Amino acid sequence: MNSSQWIKTFCIVSFDEDFGQKLEWQYPEIFNEEQQQAIAFLAFPDSNSMDKIGDSSYVFRMKEENYYGFVYFRQQKDTGNKRGYNQRSVILITQNPFISLFRNIINIIAPAYFEEGRNILNSSWEEIESWGNLNPGETREFSILGSSVAYSIPSESELSSLQACGSNLSMNLDVVNQGYPGQLQDINIYQIFGSQNIKKYIWRLWEIVVLGEPLLILTNYPETCSLMVLGLVSLLSPLKYEGNFHPYFTIFDSEFRDIQQMIESQSQSAVILGVTNPFFLKALNTCKNIFEFEENGEIVLKSRISKHKSLIHPINQIVSEFLQNESAETSAINNSIIRRHFRELNQALLDPFSQYFSLNLQKLRESPYIESPTFKDFRDFEFLREIGSSDSTAVPLFRFISKQNAVKFYEKFIKTSTFNHWFAEQRQKANASVHILVQNAIHNFDLERILPTLDREQCLLIYSKIESRIKYEETIENNEAVIKKLKDQLELLARALLKLDQEYVFI
Repeated sequence: MNSSQWIKTFCIVSFDEDFGQKLEWQYPEIFNEEQQQAIAFLAFPDSNSMDKIGDSSYVFRMKEENYYGFVYFRQQKDTGNKRGYNQRSVILITQNPFISLFRNIINIIAPAYFEEGRNILNSSWEEIESWGNLNPGETREFSILGSSVAYSIPSESELSSLQACGSNLSMNLDVVNQGYPGQLQDINIYQIFGSQNIKKYIWRLWEIVVLGEPLLILTNYPETCSLMVLGLVSLLSPLKYEGNFHPYFTIFDSEFRDIQQMIESQSQSAVILGVTNPFFLKALNTCKNIFEFEENGEIVLKSRISKHKSLIHPINQIVSEFLQNESAETSAINNSIIRRHFRELNQALLDPFSQYFSLNLQKLRESPYIESPTFKDFRDFEFLREIGSSDSTAVPLFRFISKQNAVKFYEKFIKTSTFNHWFAEQRQKANASVHILVQNAIHNFDLERILPTLDREQCLLIYSKIESRIKYEETIENNEAVIKKLKDQLELLARALLKLDQEYVFI
């Protein structure tokens, strides 16, 4: 059986007294022995988070395969076991980072598995297969084992037209956020961090992430740190974080030594790790930014080691908009408030770069026959000089940060892999749109209107450009409408040239 477009496989991991954590079953079988071992080590909470009796769930990421693992871990006391516990995890593996969808799905499937056995996973696979095609931007309810989960499949393009999925306000607000472009928009930031942590630390954490600095987050439980890491990555929307991030990371991960050496060398290491083992405080003590949170009724910052000097400060106006009474509805509303703010902040950050993806449309309308209009070259020193000499209304980021700090911010930002990937992608999209812009300019160009104003040399120049444009259009695609328009314009010019030649002979 092949893996589907929705999920890759289900796995069961148990603790074997002779071998330790072991992947005992996968459906379908897609992982080799090395991958099975990696999943087995990620399938159980690490260190001090193991003292929790009962069920817990969290998310991990396998960087090489770009897989997300949704874990449902159950630990029960068992006097017949030498360790005193029975430990087992159900894992859903997928390439789709649909966090709230698959967290809900595994939380439905896993308890049923513990009651009824592996047949539940077989039938769940078949039901998921019946969901049909994965259509980005589509909003619907996904059925599983008699339950349904409302979700909007993320789209990389602009926000799709979203439909409500019932009368539940919190559900509908969550679905709206899911529909925005960007990574992991279904994470509820307010619910994860809480109003106090948002007020004190969220801008600093956003700045660390967007500037590509290393970040270690230590919490009591893997669910907390995994959602915190995913939530921070999501705050960059519509940017895509291009660093290495692990929502849940253990000392057994194959990347551990590489990441440790990278951090110790103080290289420009864009990495975010979520951990529960205090060992990392020693092993990665040279990490520039370490935040240790303690969860005891609420999540509070226990200690912080951060060498990052903040350039942006908390914006109290945003926090003042939060509703105070605690409920699912107010949490969804407050999450929408914080998400809207960071989308505006990110857009303000990116706004000055729009000049590098746009053409002089007026010039294009006046002379639509050029073969390859060029975009403005990006030179970092020129860009930083422009930012530093701009007034307070010219750069939107100045609404959130002083001009002096904004220049420092941009100086760091343009060196990050996140910026460089985004810039290259935007430039590629802009280049792809050039052909259409030129074709539209050709269609709308009224050559007949300006012909009386042209002399013979100007007519010959335009004639030559149109001939070249026809050859260009014929090589890239057979666009009959544009080619016909160009040939009609050639005929107009030929008649105009004949008339000019006759007038010249007459004179």
